[in-house]
Amino acid sequence: MGRKTTGRLFLRNGVYWIDYTHNGERIRHSLGTGSKITADKKLNSIIRPYTAEQETERRREAFNTLKTAEEVAREAKRDRDGRLTVAGAWPAYEKDKTRPQSGPHTMKDYRRHWERFAAWIEGQYQIPLQLEQVTGDMAGEHMTYLEGLGLGPNRYNKARQALSLIFRTLSRRCGDMPDPFRDIKQKSLDPKTHRKLSIDELRKICSTADGELRTILALGMFTGIRIADACLIEWGEIELAGNRIVRIMSKTRSRKRKPVIIPLHPSLRTILEETPISRRNGPVNPEFARLYRLDTGATVSKRIRDHFDACGIRDINTRKALRERKKDGIDIGRLRAPALASYHSLRHSFVSLLADSGVPLATARELVGHGSESIQRVYLHGDEAGARKAINLLPALNEAPEDDKRDRAALLAEIDTITKGANDAALRRMIEAERG
Repeated sequence: MGRKTTGRLFLRNGVYWIDYTHNGERIRHSLGTGSKITADKKLNSIIRPYTAEQETERRREAFNTLKTAEEVAREAKRDRDGRLTVAGAWPAYEKDKTRPQSGPHTMKDYRRHWERFAAWIEGQYQIPLQLEQVTGDMAGEHMTYLEGLGLGPNRYNKARQALSLIFRTLSRRCGDMPDPFRDIKQKSLDPKTHRKLSIDELRKICSTADGELRTILALGMFTGIRIADACLIEWGEIELAGNRIVRIMSKTRSRKRKPVIIPLHPSLRTILEETPISRRNGPVNPEFARLYRLDTGATVSKRIRDHFDACGIRDINTRKALRERKKDGIDIGRLRAPALASYHSLRHSFVSLLADSGVPLATARELVGHGSESIQRVYLHGDEAGARKAINLLPALNEAPEDDKRDRAALLAEIDTITKGANDAALRRMIEAERG
């Protein structure tokens, strides 16, 4: 509070006295002069330091009041524009013009990771937390929680990357807050995550499935396409008259527009032809396409895992086994890992079956979308004869083993003929070396 000083002169017995109050204390004393002019000068010399100090404090208080008002306004603006709660941060991220331009599937994935984080925060702390209140310890606890759910290294890393990106993007709106996920280490990825399935396992999962599940399993077995393509493939990409599939695969769609051409295996063609002609428009698997777009394949993957589990392929549901072991008090330690068998195992099985049948590696690579254009010219010229023969080498997995009576030696001989007929001698030597 600022000082307040006032003063006056009064005459007593011919001598001027001063009477003033300083900070509430009244002070009186004689100035020792009967001259009014001299008394005024003495009054000013006594009062001036107090009034100067009073003016300085008044200005300081005015400045502080103005500063406080600005800070209050600034705080209010931060509360209105920047102080986002964890639960309310996702809409702000979606609208943020500085965020990376991600595709719809990626955005759905980011949203799922964030909503799971927000639900975990709410369950742990029972109060709405602002973004800047989230600490590195909280982030670490959440990632430990995800590990407990059985997330494999790949999904763990994607969750960490998504959460970190959202915090970094919204940082400027929240007072340049630090990213709490910054110091969390990525998991090492195991390239041997998926295993191929045996022919008996493939026959079992195909023969016991029905409806759209049977169709997408057959697509995986006989084409090697990924789960996204099996769910989203459309009838316009299946040329029954040409006995082939022509599709730009989802994973490479944004990088290159090169379509992959896959001849139809007789067993797959039989399954596809079960759909009436009147219904051959739009997605081949409309329900699975809807589910995939809803949650980027999580529900579809679960249905497939459940089907594998029902067929006795128990190691598909690694998460369930880990939860049961943890419930029993067993230290699962480093055993937290993704499933060893999944829909992606059908892709491994497709390539392995081709290799086991003697199909050159170059052909297998081309059929799953990894081949070079030069090898494509060798094997997919004309009516894709080499690739068609390669596909026909695959067993009829939807039939009993004794019903699979293809002349495999004859088909291999035809592939040899196509290979040796290649004009490019260097390519021919490379192909022979791959077969070696």
